[in-house]
Amino acid sequence: MTGSLRETVNRMLHRLCVIGALAVACSQGRPLPGEFPRTAWREDVAPLFTDRCNSCHSGATPAGGYDTSTYNRAIDPAVVAAGDAGSKLLGTLADATHAAVADALPQVRSWVVDGRLAYFRSEVHPGGIANPADPDFHGALIQKMSWNLGYCSGCHGDDFKGGNAKASCLTCHELGPTSCNTCHGMPPATGAHAAHAFDCSECHPKPATWDAPGHIGTKAVIQFGPLASKGTTPSYDGASCSSVYCHGSAQPKWNGGAAEAACGTCHADPPVTHTGVASATDWPSSSASCAQCHSASSHVDGKLQLGDASGSCTGCHGAPPATGAHLAHTTASVFSAAIACSACHVVPATVNDPGHIQFAPARVSFSGVSAADGASPAWNGTTCSSTYCHGNGATLAGDTGAQLRTPAWGGTDHVQCGSCHGLPPTSPNHDGVTSITQCVKCHASTVDAAGHIVFADDGTTTHMNGVADVGR
Repeated sequence: MTGSLRETVNRMLHRLCVIGALAVACSQGRPLPGEFPRTAWREDVAPLFTDRCNSCHSGATPAGGYDTSTYNRAIDPAVVAAGDAGSKLLGTLADATHAAVADALPQVRSWVVDGRLAYFRSEVHPGGIANPADPDFHGALIQKMSWNLGYCSGCHGDDFKGGNAKASCLTCHELGPTSCNTCHGMPPATGAHAAHAFDCSECHPKPATWDAPGHIGTKAVIQFGPLASKGTTPSYDGASCSSVYCHGSAQPKWNGGAAEAACGTCHADPPVTHTGVASATDWPSSSASCAQCHSASSHVDGKLQLGDASGSCTGCHGAPPATGAHLAHTTASVFSAAIACSACHVVPATVNDPGHIQFAPARVSFSGVSAADGASPAWNGTTCSSTYCHGNGATLAGDTGAQLRTPAWGGTDHVQCGSCHGLPPTSPNHDGVTSITQCVKCHASTVDAAGHIVFADDGTTTHMNGVADVGR
């Protein structure tokens, strides 16, 4: 029997083995007798390249951009094609620059032309089984068999780690032939898959196993999941999605471009309800940016999350807000209990109350303790004046001993004893008072014998509460 006829017969036997799933014939691939007229990569070319070529043609920057260290790299279609005697690889080996390895040319030519880039000599698989450009490539053969990987597992084991063939498929397919990544990538390279960082189930029914009914051999089914369907009824017409939560009112084309999901395509940039906020493209240079109220980690998650998503004022504003003198006012000090936000601002009942979220300077509206005892507080954008808190109530308004009644909001002047009223006050009632330790005689509920402000167990105090606590 001639070598050519023997190869033809062996190809036929191979197909019979695969199609008939004859596991008994699928032992480890064995070399054919020496008269088989084919040079193969594993037996012949790989050792040759290791000895003569890899010193230059391997590593991060192989010479000429051609890597001979592995089969998949050596069969680069830009350099070599099965059966093509005019392949660039053969021409390059024949030129003067490769005279030192000219003796390798006959064997390489035999591999390219006669062996047609065969991976190995085997009585089970044809030589082109590992070459994606060969009609005998295993991926093409499996596709013709309707992706029935059962034919492969019959020889390579149910886990594809070797089986009777003692040849593991995981050498090339690290996650195994049945993983999602092996067939269509994760994410698939088609359309806008790479741009959608969501679970597959948001757009497709996700099979429990690779061989689940309807999974393989059929066109991908579109079936929108809970996030895509939140508050809407999405649809897909084969080219564009519409009414998808993820894209708002936009109708992006599946095979569109990056502009299909740019800021402003799902909701305006900024949304029409966000008066005063800058475009997202201006962030972080703008002080009124998206990040002020919305965490980037919660984008397109089915929830409109503000701040840290706690639902409290501190979720957006902090506890307390970090600006100006908020810390000194909203936390207890040696002079007073924490001052309520409502003393200087209108506190909304809900986050969506009119005037609350308007991305403009916070509105100052005095009430409560700040306007107690007949005070008429005012704010000029940098400084408070005439507030009860700083000694401008009717009882002490005429006290000329006060040192700091109009502190700048962002200034460095700090309130201390004697800032808001004299120490002692200059009113006639305080004639003869010379020491802070004397305050307790008339203000026992407010000051102790050492002159310190008295605080109850719950953190409250009668100091700076809008009432002159005398004789208590």
